[in-house]
Amino acid sequence: MSSTLYHSFNINIAKEYGIVDAVIFHHISFWCDTNKQKDINFRDEHYWTYSSIKAFLNIFNYLTEKKIRGALNRLEESGLIKKGNYNKIGYDRTTWYAVTEKGWEALIRANVPKGQMDLAKRANGFSQKGEPIPDINTNTNTDNINTLPGMTSSKTKGRCPQEEIVALYHEILPELKTMRIWGKNRQRALNARWKEDKSIQNLDWWRKFFERVRECPWLMGANDRKWRADLEWLLSPSKFIKIREGDYLAK
Repeated sequence: MSSTLYHSFNINIAKEYGIVDAVIFHHISFWCDTNKQKDINFRDEHYWTYSSIKAFLNIFNYLTEKKIRGALNRLEESGLIKKGNYNKIGYDRTTWYAVTEKGWEALIRANVPKGQMDLAKRANGFSQKGEPIPDINTNTNTDNINTLPGMTSSKTKGRCPQEEIVALYHEILPELKTMRIWGKNRQRALNARWKEDKSIQNLDWWRKFFERVRECPWLMGANDRKWRADLEWLLSPSKFIKIREGDYLAK
């Protein structure tokens, strides 16, 4: 399957703050609003999303790192967003972002009511991380990492929602290898893990699974070789069981 991603922004926000800032703000506000609907990532009276610069670069691959950092800094200086750090492990440098009251008010003035944002479905999960951008898919020739040939989604009744699980992997673990090719062997591995246990046949379980991986320093690169796990490695039968049993938490 092929698709082109259309990144959205509100023109009134763009007029006041610039197009790049509006695109990044749209992305952050989408995920904060999504997390509010799910009632997750609530800290200090705000709903947050988290992302790394690498994840932003993967999503907005037409922007430079300098432009992304500049937009994030300007949005913070303008009081539309705030930054935080709620990472559970010290080496994790992922930044958390929340939309401020001023930010939500700006969206309301721009006719984008909080909780009713006119956003298309997300097509990937790089940020929050994550990753994660509301996109509209059209039938053109640019590959979308999280919609690859052979993938099934939750819309395919009774089958493993591979598209959504890979999106969660990219969203929660942007520091790990991006899965750009999802071939038959990887599809079979994910299908096998899905079928092994009915209790894991839901996306909330997989979100918690990837969050557990994130809490394992050794899997995230805190080892002598600076090696990091990837999704294919996580899905191998023996490694999958060890992660579920917490074996890597002590490493």
